[in-house]
Amino acid sequence: AESNRFSKIWYDRPLGLTFIKDKDSDGTTKTTKRVKVVKGSQADKFGIKNGAEVTAIDFTGQDRMSVEDKDFPETYALLRQGVDKLPHEEDRPYLELTFLDPSTK
Repeated sequence: AESNRFSKIWYDRPLGLTFIKDKDSDGTTKTTKRVKVVKGSQADKFGIKNGAEVTAIDFTGQDRMSVEDKDFPETYALLRQGVDKLPHEEDRPYLELTFLDPSTK
């Protein structure tokens, strides 16, 4: 199963992911560690597929930690710590250059 794992690095928010909710056998709704990808988002551009499951998290100041044995609240708390370190994409400094194609002169 290791060959089916992949990692992606985000440098800003939003990630473009939401978590899928499932019903337990007793009918209780619970949030899973499987994701739904927002179309056109960073996650979508990374090629992450709906239903992919978060198995490990690492971020600045936190070494990679497996979350396979952790429940959703523990996983989400760790994810939140990482997301909180990221600037929002609109807060990032940027440089934009506009060019005239030489063939249009």
